[in-house]
Amino acid sequence: YNPTNDNYERVYVANANQTINFKFNPTNYVKENSVEFRVRPIYTANGSNRLIWSSDTQFLPKADFTDINYMYNDLMQYMVDEYEKDNMAYMIHTGDIVDDNPSYGQSAIAEWEIATKAFEILDNGKVPYGVLAGNHDVGSVLASIDYSYYSTYFGIDRFNDSDYFGGSLNDNECHYDLITIGQYDFVFLYIGFGIEWKPETIKWANEVLQKYSHRNAIVATHGYLLRDGTKDPDTQAQIIYDEIVVPNENVKFVFCGHNDGTAKVKKVINENRYVYELLNCYQFVETKKYSVSHKINGMTCNGEAFIKSLTFDEVEGGTKVKCVTFSPVINSFTQPFGGDNFEIVVDLMPSNRTLTTSHFKAYQASGEASYTSDTLDFTYQFDSNSNYIIESINTTKGYGITLI
Repeated sequence: YNPTNDNYERVYVANANQTINFKFNPTNYVKENSVEFRVRPIYTANGSNRLIWSSDTQFLPKADFTDINYMYNDLMQYMVDEYEKDNMAYMIHTGDIVDDNPSYGQSAIAEWEIATKAFEILDNGKVPYGVLAGNHDVGSVLASIDYSYYSTYFGIDRFNDSDYFGGSLNDNECHYDLITIGQYDFVFLYIGFGIEWKPETIKWANEVLQKYSHRNAIVATHGYLLRDGTKDPDTQAQIIYDEIVVPNENVKFVFCGHNDGTAKVKKVINENRYVYELLNCYQFVETKKYSVSHKINGMTCNGEAFIKSLTFDEVEGGTKVKCVTFSPVINSFTQPFGGDNFEIVVDLMPSNRTLTTSHFKAYQASGEASYTSDTLDFTYQFDSNSNYIIESINTTKGYGITLI
């Protein structure tokens, strides 16, 4: 606590179960011969109960589709505007950020440059978001998967300083975010394309989901469902389901893109548990007439930036999730596939935040022990003429703390 400006100043951030050590000079913070610290759980929330989900925006940054490149920027600006008005809490993207995989060389780089500038709109607007790689981002052949461009533009350095970013595997090939939407705490687990089957991926994913077992989990991946609601046999869907979804009871959803269309599957795992598997992919949807109608392999691919909006409201018997499909770019609420809009009831866990510590110890930088406490309820008088090292072990239930 800084008495000169009546504010708390952050001095350290740590993950759960991490020992905290930092050097502290109390000179500017002493009031009546004491210094006040406050410890609080970290959770990212703005009060909104709305999640926005985008996927397969691969045609928007194509260098030879210059007349629709603007859609990528407009889509991201919509997110910023909604976030500033507290109308959304988080944005999720389930892959195919660009169209040309790394083997295309310069054309792929040109697309990544357009895409990264669009996502910089989110960065500058401080909008929490997460992404993963699709097959167009890294290649479709498992033996030659190439994450080099993805890591360059969407590696860990892009997200590492964000409060909501939990951690990653192999420079963001997989990662997880910690977000609160409305009154519900979530862990969003992202599994990139082409590495879903690897033992290290499965091990990492299960460790994250177990560590945050008190949070509702949404598993995000690229290829998983077909439009008819069955699992895509050309992807690693069954492995994800068997090895990650089934063993972790906090998994409530699986989100995917990749295959054109929309699908909703209520997967019953046992009599006490079910998971909703959702497909969201509008890459070939064109509802307006354009002077240039782009086609690839005979299919229209303007891709008018349709997204899913999901709102979470507590109702009797669970949580109602209202899903609405629309394009903020062309201001259209068209349901291209029929049944795009729906409501479901999910058994989400309420927030359960606790904060404990095993000990607090302060000692002079010279090494002389000064104070030790086994709880956070204590008073200690600091000598304003000495530097102090503060040490605390945080044993919260999966939540990091900020010591300020």
